[in-house]
Amino acid sequence: MKILVPTDFSENADNALEFSKKIAKHKNASITLLYAFYAVYDFASQPQRSSAK
Repeated sequence: MKILVPTDFSENADNALEFSKKIAKHKNASITLLYAFYAVYDFASQPQRSSAK
């Protein structure tokens, strides 16, 4: 059995990880920790490039 534990490193996520560790030990399962984020890039704040030479 495999357990996927998503996290944002908050206190609630830490609690979920502790809970999943108990389940994993009971079921002899492995845990994969997943951290994903959405990178926001502000294109509007970038300097304009001149296409004319």
